[in-house]
Amino acid sequence: MSPVIINDPFDLPWQTNVYDTLILALFVAAVINAVRQYRRGTRMYAFVLASALVYGIVLELAGMATLNMYLQGDFAIMLNFPAIPLFAGTTAMPLYVTLFYPVIFTVGFKVVEALGIEKNWQAAITGGLFMIFLDAPYIIEGNLRHVVWWTWDTDFIMFQFWEGWPLADMAWQAIWGSAFYFLMLHARPRLDGDIDPWTTSRDFVMPSRREAGSTVGPPGQSRHSPSPSRR
Repeated sequence: MSPVIINDPFDLPWQTNVYDTLILALFVAAVINAVRQYRRGTRMYAFVLASALVYGIVLELAGMATLNMYLQGDFAIMLNFPAIPLFAGTTAMPLYVTLFYPVIFTVGFKVVEALGIEKNWQAAITGGLFMIFLDAPYIIEGNLRHVVWWTWDTDFIMFQFWEGWPLADMAWQAIWGSAFYFLMLHARPRLDGDIDPWTTSRDFVMPSRREAGSTVGPPGQSRHSPSPSRR
């Protein structure tokens, strides 16, 4: 069995293709930002991307393939996990699902940075709340019932629904979203040393003052460097 299933996009609802394209574009933007920051000596964003990717795959395989809490719908590119004997009998996973977690965790991390919250536990709780508000529309209406991107198992023993959202999933988002951000923020000094934690968030839009200052004036001369003698 092939590890990847390719479906004809023209046989799928247009909403499916638009969402695939959106998640892919956001993922590419997150990767570009991580690469730019890595080249500047900041490894945090690459660490967030890689960690969120692993977290998402493990979480989805646990929910979809191990506990069978839901069934995935059809998308253009599907990862054929049922080809693996351990996951036989489950549904294939859309490619967007593996990219979804790096995207939303990166967006949340940038929001926490933009808010300038300095205490890790406060920033982590804020990040967890942001994850709930970001995920709520997607979970409640994002599966688009007339398109059926996925289907919850309504008979699953742990599920009690609020507006179509399993409360167990909501609690998971709040607890593990905050835990994820706390671990990322706690690891930051070990990855990037003792730096201003919010400088890189501003650099995503414009260079920091230090970097901008070094580009003013003749080549090789910083704006803050002493002027050459005119004697």
